[in-house]
Amino acid sequence: MAEQETKPTQAAKTNPVTEEVYTAEEFAQRPDMFGDDVRGYSVLAAFRYAGKEKATKAEAREIVMKFRNKKVGD
Repeated sequence: MAEQETKPTQAAKTNPVTEEVYTAEEFAQRPDMFGDDVRGYSVLAAFRYAGKEKATKAEAREIVMKFRNKKVGD
């Protein structure tokens, strides 16, 4: 048996690993991932304020943290 050289396929070379995208409602069902004192309605409000309906986990954390750190009147 001859050894075959394994090469990544063209698709594997061009497609970077992508994070899964979730809806605001899915994040609202797990508000604890943003901190102990975050509620589901806060997550939904943050997404609505940002004008987004879907995001990756990293994007969602950024959206929620920016919303929570806003000052009144900003």
